[in-house]
Amino acid sequence: MKKLFYFVSLCIIGIVLGTSCSDNKSYAQLLDEEKKAIKRFISENDLKIINYIPEQFGEKEFYKHDSTGIYFQVVEWGDTSVMAVGRSQVSVRLSDVIYIKDNSKDSIGNLQNSDPLTFTYNNPTNTGASAAFAFPLKYVGKNGVVRIIAPSKQGFTSDITSVLPMYYGNVKYTQIIVKN
Repeated sequence: MKKLFYFVSLCIIGIVLGTSCSDNKSYAQLLDEEKKAIKRFISENDLKIINYIPEQFGEKEFYKHDSTGIYFQVVEWGDTSVMAVGRSQVSVRLSDVIYIKDNSKDSIGNLQNSDPLTFTYNNPTNTGASAAFAFPLKYVGKNGVVRIIAPSKQGFTSDITSVLPMYYGNVKYTQIIVKN
C-alpha cells in the first residue's frame, strides 16, 4: 500500500511540475519584448527620435508622443484646410507595413489596390482601424502622408491581443469628411 501511495504521489508531483513549466510568456514579458523590438528597429534604421513637431521633418526624424508611445514622421502635410475634427470620417491607404518584432512584411498595404480603410476620427478602434492612424491627424490634412511606429496598444485589435508593434511606411489620408 505504501508503494502505491508513493507511486501516486510521484505521479501527481510530476504532473504538477510538468504543467507549471510552460513556454507561455506573461503579458509583462511580451511588453518588454515589444519595447526592445521597437528600440532595435529604431537603431537598425538609424532613426533620430525628437520631442517636438518640426516645420519640416528630416529624412530619419520621428516625433515620439510619450503618453501614447506612437512615433511618427510627416512626409507630406497635405491640405491643412481640411483637418479631421469631431466625428470626421477618414479614409487611409497603406503601404510598407512591417511587423517590427520579426521584421517581416504584412500584406495589408492598400496604397494602390483595393478599398481604403475608413474610420471615425475620434474612435478609430471602434471601426476596426489602428488608433495610431488617428493621432497624426492633429497635424496633417487631407492627402497628408505619414510614417508611423505603433506600439501594440495603439494598433489594430489583433495587434493589441498579440502584442505586435507595427511600422507603417506610408499612411496616406485620402479622404476626410468633416463631421462635428
